[in-house]
Amino acid sequence: MALRPEDRIGLCPGTWLARANSALYTTASSYLHFLPNFRGKRRAGFALYRALGLQRHHIVIETTLRHPVSYRMRLDLHSMLEHTAYLYSGYEHETVMFLARCYKGSGYFLDIGANIGLITIPFVKISSIETGTKPVALCVEAIRSNCNALRHNVRINNLDSDIDILCCGLGDHHRDVEIQVEGNLKEGEGTGTANILADQSVHPCERIPLQITTINRLIASGSIPRNCELVKIDVDGYDLKVLQGGTVFFEGSRPIVFGEFSRRCLGWHDQTPEDVAEFVRAYGYDTWVRDQNSWNFVPIRRVPRVNADLLLIPEECVADLNWCLRD
Repeated sequence: MALRPEDRIGLCPGTWLARANSALYTTASSYLHFLPNFRGKRRAGFALYRALGLQRHHIVIETTLRHPVSYRMRLDLHSMLEHTAYLYSGYEHETVMFLARCYKGSGYFLDIGANIGLITIPFVKISSIETGTKPVALCVEAIRSNCNALRHNVRINNLDSDIDILCCGLGDHHRDVEIQVEGNLKEGEGTGTANILADQSVHPCERIPLQITTINRLIASGSIPRNCELVKIDVDGYDLKVLQGGTVFFEGSRPIVFGEFSRRCLGWHDQTPEDVAEFVRAYGYDTWVRDQNSWNFVPIRRVPRVNADLLLIPEECVADLNWCLRD
């Protein structure tokens, strides 16, 4: 199956060979894109991409992703995350479906580390199908290139009135830091996942200066509303620091929080998933850990070593999530 007429491709600049190889890859990978997902699908796509010598180039494609709901996206295949979304015709669709089930519509959905919208856009679409009304969502993203792509993706899905975008970094204090973008890109070179570097880091990479602020400061200034119901956070190791700067939420609207909270990434900042649990416990929150083979969660006390995926629930809301909790 070839790419459809509505799919638009921007071939990478460079030599005639690079352009020819990018055209060849886009044609070949379109078959993978439309095939049902299977084990090794991503590996096959990436192997061909490397074989054609395209790792340093940018192939930008605007296409329709199908999981868990149909939505349009502009993707830069230089980014591993976006490339994976293209090959699988969606990104973490089970996460989207889980978040949509958690959402009841009493407040807004906050996506911290929203990237280019691969979670929020299908979340809004699937939630509107299930509830009959579109939820209000706020995306926070630190990388300007990602924010620009996010705005484009929101626009082509006609969701401008449903999704607000705030381009800034969040942490535990208002201060200057440095951030690295996937692929070691310089500022403005393209989209990708990113991580704030630890203060003591000497890792050799392209460092982009970034001023971060806190949720507390943004709420105090009126930049974001207080009535948050559900938070998804994925900021590659800075997750706990973001929560430490958002205590107004825990004391006020008390949203449910789902995040990766990777032990490896938290370790870059000398923090652990257990530190997350200890911090939120002081605000009357219980910490639950996802069973990696399902979307059931168990109390953190029952897991000898937590690696990732925490669900932080206000004590008064635990009963409402019994459908996914296993004590």
